[in-house]
Amino acid sequence: LSGITRRTVLQIAKEWGYPTSERRISIDEVKDAYKNGKLEEVFGSGTAAVISPVGVLGYKGEDMLIQGGKIGPFAQKMFDYVTGLQCGAEKDIHNFTEFVAEV
Repeated sequence: LSGITRRTVLQIAKEWGYPTSERRISIDEVKDAYKNGKLEEVFGSGTAAVISPVGVLGYKGEDMLIQGGKIGPFAQKMFDYVTGLQCGAEKDIHNFTEFVAEV
């Protein structure tokens, strides 16, 4: 889904030097990457969720443990950046945030 958090993740990942792409993937592709040791991290992003790591993926009775069930280094770095933007600790050079009201 389109949204500011998704857009932020994609933009900042590119700026940090990570290759990015948007495409549909099958569960078989995910399973193959897991079996080959190429599935390093899984997380979801969204306005309310910010960055939410996935510790276990389950499919047809098979569990795939991701990062030992803990947040991975990229997801942690992105979480820290996005929450830093939200609270003003990170400078917003892309105008990702919008001032709503003073507290």
